Amino acid sequence: MEIHRQVDDRSSVPDTARRILVAVHGREPARWEVEVGRALMLSPRATVQVLAITDVPSPPFAALLPSARRARARAFAEWRRIEAANVAQRLEALLARLSAVPDVAWVHVPDADPGRTIVERAAAWGADLVVVGVDPASWLHRRLLGALHERVVARASCAVLVLPPVERGVARVREESSPAGRGRDGTVAAKGGA
Repeated sequence: MEIHRQVDDRSSVPDTARRILVAVHGREPARWEVEVGRALMLSPRATVQVLAITDVPSPPFAALLPSARRARARAFAEWRRIEAANVAQRLEALLARLSAVPDVAWVHVPDADPGRTIVERAAAWGADLVVVGVDPASWLHRRLLGALHERVVARASCAVLVLPPVERGVARVREESSPAGRGRDGTVAAKGGA
């Protein structure tokens, strides 16, 4: 009698087959780039793409006076410039930590969900892993829309690594404690993929 056994040997899969998408949204916790560099060192031959996202929502505006429209346009342009500078600063800190220079794609999300944009870009590129930092959204924003990292975890079809803030110099590792993937304090640890 012949017995066939199938063994899942993932160590035979070369690192070059792995595709890692790192999303930079500008609101990452302090020392985030250090943790991303450490995580990427685990797959040295992986293909890495960095997605720099600027998210400046456009609130409704119904002023009829031309001076009010011009003032709003100036304020909106300045807000967009500040957001892009913030993302560029975080991106520069991340690129300084990486051993190889990855592909960098800039995406402006004017009135959409940046979490959905990250997930769509990851699916289109065929990412095996999405790395994103914790978004320190306010309580109200989190209750209404959810934090950016929570939306990525909920929608992604691949593995998601969420890097939380480093507390007192020690990184935390936590298992998912609820079906929604959120712990008691609202943070999301990780989501595994196939």
